[in-house]
Amino acid sequence: MKKLKKHKINLFAVIITIVGILILTSISCKSPTTPEATEASITITNNCGIAVDILMDGVWQCTIEHLQTSPLSIPTLGVHEFEARKQGTGTVVSSSSADINEYKNFAWTVLTSADISIINNYGETIDIYGDGDLQGSVNDQETGTLSRTPYGDHLLEATKSGETDVIASITLDITENIQYTWTVTK
Repeated sequence: MKKLKKHKINLFAVIITIVGILILTSISCKSPTTPEATEASITITNNCGIAVDILMDGVWQCTIEHLQTSPLSIPTLGVHEFEARKQGTGTVVSSSSADINEYKNFAWTVLTSADISIINNYGETIDIYGDGDLQGSVNDQETGTLSRTPYGDHLLEATKSGETDVIASITLDITENIQYTWTVTK
């Protein structure tokens, strides 16, 4: 009789465990950012250096801070226009058109199109540092480019190739999607 009770308790424990696992599984599979079967979504990541307002098809959707990510529901299939504007302004930082043709999660990373051209008239090869990190080398009488530079202040420094002493520096305030230029001379 004792053995039979033990089996009833074990069977009851197994049933409770299975029910618990099923409940946890059903809860964990449902995420608020997972699109329903009848809608798509886009995950937008802001890597442009400033807070941006996001518009879809000309209608404001949300504001995303720099280095933040936000999901956005897309209730209808078709071509949608996305814009990232400097927060509180009409200035377009980045835009994209997407043909959303199925119900799934899409991604868009907001980047600037601001570039920095570095012209080396120093007389020898130089190493370029951007905000303390080595970006690359530029041979004498050549031009190097730092592409898609985020908005904000950026400290650029030049050293003789392979050396550590700074021979020239400049702080550029990137505020527009234009070509910036820095010429390094002796």
